[in-house]
Formats: sequence, C-alpha cells, structure tokens
Amino acid sequence: MKNRLVNTNCVITSPNGSLPTEDADINDDGEIDIYEAQEVRYLSLKNSEISSIDEIGYFINLERLLIYGNQISTANFSSNVQLKTLDIKNNSLTSLNFSENQHIRTVIADDNELQELTLLDNQELIHLNVSGNDFSDLYLNEAPNLIHLNFSFNPNILNIDLASNVNLTELYVTGNNLTQLDLSQNIELEILNCAVNELQSLNLSHNTNLRSLNCAYNELTEILTNSNQLDNINCDYNNLTEIDISNSKMLYNFSAEHNSLTSLDITSNHLLKTLAINNNALETLFIKNGSSLVSLGFDNNPDIRFICIDSEINGSLVEYFQVTNKLEDYGYVDCQVNSYCSFVPGGGYYDVIGETRFDIDGNGCNITDAIYPYLKLKVSNGTEEAIFIANGEGNYKIPLQEGPHTFVPMLEEISYFTIDPSIVQLDIPTGQNPHIQNYCIVPDGIHDDLEITIVPLEQAVPGFDCRYKIIYKNKGNTTLSGEVKLTFQDEFMDFLNATPSENSQSTDTINWIFNDLLPFQTNEIEVAMHLNAPTDVPPLNGGEILNFKTSIFPQENDETIEDNTFTLEQTVFNSMDPNDIKCLQGNTLPVNKIGDYIHYLIRFENLGTVNARNIVIKDVLNTETLNPLSIVPLSSSHNFVTRLKNDNILEFVFEDIQLPFTSPNNKGFVLFKIKTRGNLQVGENIMNNAEIYFDYNFPIETNTENTEITEETLSIYDYKSGVNIYPNPANNMLFIEFLLTSIKKPSQVLIFDLTGKLLKKELIESKTNKLDISNFSAGVYLIKIVIDEKIITKKIVVN
Repeated sequence: MKNRLVNTNCVITSPNGSLPTEDADINDDGEIDIYEAQEVRYLSLKNSEISSIDEIGYFINLERLLIYGNQISTANFSSNVQLKTLDIKNNSLTSLNFSENQHIRTVIADDNELQELTLLDNQELIHLNVSGNDFSDLYLNEAPNLIHLNFSFNPNILNIDLASNVNLTELYVTGNNLTQLDLSQNIELEILNCAVNELQSLNLSHNTNLRSLNCAYNELTEILTNSNQLDNINCDYNNLTEIDISNSKMLYNFSAEHNSLTSLDITSNHLLKTLAINNNALETLFIKNGSSLVSLGFDNNPDIRFICIDSEINGSLVEYFQVTNKLEDYGYVDCQVNSYCSFVPGGGYYDVIGETRFDIDGNGCNITDAIYPYLKLKVSNGTEEAIFIANGEGNYKIPLQEGPHTFVPMLEEISYFTIDPSIVQLDIPTGQNPHIQNYCIVPDGIHDDLEITIVPLEQAVPGFDCRYKIIYKNKGNTTLSGEVKLTFQDEFMDFLNATPSENSQSTDTINWIFNDLLPFQTNEIEVAMHLNAPTDVPPLNGGEILNFKTSIFPQENDETIEDNTFTLEQTVFNSMDPNDIKCLQGNTLPVNKIGDYIHYLIRFENLGTVNARNIVIKDVLNTETLNPLSIVPLSSSHNFVTRLKNDNILEFVFEDIQLPFTSPNNKGFVLFKIKTRGNLQVGENIMNNAEIYFDYNFPIETNTENTEITEETLSIYDYKSGVNIYPNPANNMLFIEFLLTSIKKPSQVLIFDLTGKLLKKELIESKTNKLDISNFSAGVYLIKIVIDEKIITKKIVVN
C-alpha cells in the first residue's frame, strides 16, 4: 500500500474524476506523513495486489476510495468519517462495518466473500452493491434512503425485507434463491432485475413508476403490473399462462419466451417494436396496435389459430406480410389472420359520433324529428378515403386517428333534400372526445317515393315451413298512406300467418294497409308459408323455382315507380347451406335494368358450440360490374355498422352480437342494394360472394352468386290465365292453346331448364300450336309465354 501511495499516481484531485493525477507523497521523502494522509480527499488504489489497508484510518478526510481488485480480507473504515464513496469490489472481505460512516453515500463491494454487513443509521447511503457475496441475511432498515441496491448472486438469501427502503429506484437481485419479493412499499422503483430466482408470483401493482423489468428464469405463474411507464419487460423461462400488459403504454420491448401463454394481447402497446414469444402454447395473438414491429418471433406455438393484425399501417400491408411470412416459415397452415378482433384502428384514435334527423316540421332538427337511417359519410384524410354508414337508428360512430379529415354526407335521392352541414372539416383531435357532429336533412320540394322488397329468411326446402320478410320504405319527403300486396304461387305453398296480420286475403294474394308512413321510415312484414312436399299434388322438388311478387301503392305520383314492385325467384333446395348469398333479382337481369339497383341477401348461422361474440361479413365487390358508392343497407336481423374501404371492400360489422348457437335463434341476415355499372353488355356476368367471420375462426365462404345480363325480360307471375298447355307430363309433343279472344302482338314461347338456361325459343301466332320436345331429357322445365308484353310462366314435366 505504501509503495502505491509513494510511487504511483493514486490521488484523484477532482471529486468527479476517475484518473489519478499525482502521488500522495507531497514532500517526496519516500514516506507518507500523517499530514500528507490528511490532505487526501480522493484516492485510487485499484488492482494493486494490496492485502492490507490497516493504515487507511489515518486518511481521516478521505471522501472517495477506489480500492477494488486487490487481496484485502479485512477493512476498518471507522476513522474515515468523511467517506462518501467506497468501491472495494473484487477482494476477499468477509465483513464490512459502516456504523461510524454516517456520510457514506456509495458502497460498491460486489464479488467478495461478505457474510456480514453492518449499517447503523446510514441515512445518506443511496447506492449499495453487494452482489456476488455469501450473505444469508441482509438488513437494510438502517439505510432508508437507498436509491440503488444490488445484492445479486447471493444464493443463500431466501428472503429480504425492503419495507424501510421506500426511496429505491433501482433494484438488482439476480441469481439468488428468493421465493418471494415484497415491493409494495417501494413505490419509487423504476428498474427491477430479479431474474434467476425461485419466485412464483410477482405483485408490482404498487410500483407505478417501474420502467424496466427483468424477471426471467423464475417459476412465475402470475405477474401483476400497473405501471404505464414500462418500456422493457423480459419474463422468459417462467410458467406464465397469461399476462396483462395493457397498461404499459410505453412498452418498447417485450420478451416472454419459454412460458405457457395461450393468448397475448398487445393492442394497447402502441410503441412496441420488439416482440419475442417463441416456445409457448399460444392459440391467439393480438398485435393490432397501430404500428409495425421491427422484430417478431412466435415460433414453436403449433396450436396458434388466430392472429389479429392492423389491416393497414399508413396505407401499407407490411404487418400482414410480416405475419404471413412467419407463418410460412414456421409451417403453420391452420392460423387465420385478419383485423376483426376489434373494430377501431390500432393505436390511438378518437371518436366522431352523431345522429341524423329529418326536419319534418321545417323548424330545424331536434329530438322530436324523425331519424334518417343509413346516412353515408365519405371520410378522407387527404390520402385515403372510406365510406361509413350510420345504423338503422340514425346513429354513427367513426374512430379516427390524428390529422385533418373531411366529411361529406351522401344521399340516395339527393334531389329530394338538402343537408346541413353539406361538408365538415375536422382536425383530429378537436379538443373533445368524442367529437359530436349531427346532420339535419331538409326536404326540397314535394317528392313521393315508395320502395318495396321481399327477402327469404330461410332456404326453401320441400315439406318445411319458410319465412319471408317484406320490407317497404318511404324514400321520399312526404308522409304517405297506402297498401302492400303479396302475390304467391298458392298451388305450391300454404299461407300460415303474418306479422302484422293481413287486412285481406284471396287464393294467391295477401294485402296490408299502412297509414302515415313518414319519410325514411321503414316497416317490415314477416310472412310464414308451408311448402309442398315431393309427395304432394302438385309436387315441389329441389331445383324448382318459387315466384313471389310484392307491390306497394299508391303509384300515381311515385318518382321511381320501378321499385314499387319487386319480384323474387327462390330456388328450392333439398339440403341447406345456412351461410349464403342470394341476388334477389335471380340469375338473369334484363338489359333494360342495366345501371339499376340489384339486391343481395347474405345469411349466416352459428353452427358452433358457443355464442358468436362478433360477426363480420366481408364482401369484396367487383368494381367493373358494381358501383360500391351506391351501396344502401336495407334491413338486417341484428344491429350492425357498415364500412366501405379501399374503394371495394364492403364490411358489415355485427359487434357484440352474441349470436346463440342453438336453433332457432342462431341465424341472421343483412340485405342491401347496389347499382350495377351502366356499361354492362348482354352476356356479361355479375358475380359476387362473401366471407363470414365468426370471432377468430377461419371465414366461411359463401356460394358465388352469378347474374347474367340477358335480352329477355323474364318477369314471373305477372299474368296467370289465358293459356292452356297440354299434355303435362308430355313426351314428344307439347300443345299450347290460347284462350284469349284477341292477341295484339305475336307471341314468344321460351323453355328453360331449372338452371335458367334457354333451351327453345319460338314465335307463334296461331290459337293452337305444337312444339317438338322429343330431344328433351326427362325432367322439370319452365315454359314462359310472352303475350302483349305480359308473361305467363308454368312448369312442365317431360317423361
């Protein structure tokens, strides 16, 4: 020690310096006098093979001593009452006593052989590192102002009391055999490293300032955190089956490899960049958080079946490709990837909400005015556009991320109304969340406009009941009263009942009276029919077509009289697919209807074993045949929200529908209309199908509905008398006899198979005519006879 003091630069002249600048022998006599020892404030004797420091007591003014990396086995600092910093790591000490060092602030004594540490009223001690020693007990209640504590790698410590150390901000206890760790009093804690212990639970609910946590290599089955400051968590190699990190909004890195997690949700962790969850038991993973991960690993999770991602991030599909590429690398083929775990943007967002009403009394919109359902709002942020449609109650809720947005309302019949406001520009956030923006629809002139539709709620199966819904709506801006009429094929079905009850009924016609139908008001009538069985007379078999016609009156002043009548062609099935799409106009669309609305019915049924919490119907529209901006929702079985994004992705969202899995309440539907493109040609096909998502399962893909543009107007059931067709069943020859006294125009006869394919077409003018059908195969056919722009449709059987 003397040699180092005399012959080397060992005195540090700056309190914050680390490099010695001179020796301690001031008078250069080769000795250290008492007065010379008393002059030293900061001393470095590190790595000098010193085995004894008995004379250190003469340095009574010493404030900082660096003496690590020597061979010291005993030390007495009782005379160094000014000592503030001591670094004595990497020696052979077995005990340390700081009972006389009331001003000591920093003690670094790791990697010794310490078994005893004596602290007595060391109020100024804030930094203590005694890792890598042989403690079995460590009492720190005499150092209540500790900020930094490290007693890692002391395997004999099984428990420690830190209740008095309420100012701790950093705690390192790695490599001990701790079975419990109570940090409930250490509310200032910011950094905790308790890796490689035997902890089974870790309650950090009181440590709201925690920023970094390493608890890897324990036996943890539970971690409770409540800090929104955490930016790093490592809990690898534990027994965790779940962990809630939703409150850790600042989290940047998260690693939980080699656990038993079955699900992980990071949707609240918007800043997360690194996620390592290899070697778990994951079944679901939710990473829809509004930002893309720099690093993602979830290998060796063979049971994973659903990953929820951001649909887009700044217009990019980067996350989709990142996840799907990983799935391919890992060889996982049974995992569904989509964004339907929630219906708000990943990351931070703000809601714009409102309602739409019709100013029926001309004094401005208020709570007494009628609602306007299904208002379309085109929302743009300058680079992307989307269509949001209010629900049937006239309410909407749009979640948006930060930035300027423009809202433009869109009306189906724009000439009938004006809307206030006609355009809205908002810079999100607006200072209120949610931001409320209502719309008021004002009539412009006088316009009568009624609309009617009929939809099958079930597939038609011979011998069973089938329900239908008639939907009629006032699209105009006047209040109307009138009549609804349903015509059906009485020979193939029996009318059971209707809700509301009918006002009158004849053999094949049912009538209802309605009064005071307000603008935008929609009413519904549910009708139940019992269908003939194949053994009834006449028989009803699979592949045949049932025809229904609904009409609404008055029609004299109606602006769009073409939608006052609706014809439904329903194909009969012997077996049922409960998730399907149907074009209510049928498989053909006459050329004169190009550019008009067609109607799609999409039905779904929960065939699982639990309630379906959320259901999404996704319809990717073909923009070459359909105009997505013309979409108008008409009806549904349950409340839903409609979204149109990327110009052609139509989504009907049934959030929290809780659809039962037991019949008869496990079914639902949505009905909408959409315009065809005006440039379609005869022979072109309008094809449409949909995917139905039940919670986190793979989507059920519906059939593809195909509607062909044809030259013929094949309206069904407009005319039922005036012709006799015989024999029926027929063999080689079919006779057609007209019973009308006069025919103004030549008549056409068309024969179709049950798929709608035209097999024979002839022009006839005589009262009695015969058709050669000798080349027809045995089966059921439809014959359509056009007389004076009216159509008679009948079924014939060929033996």
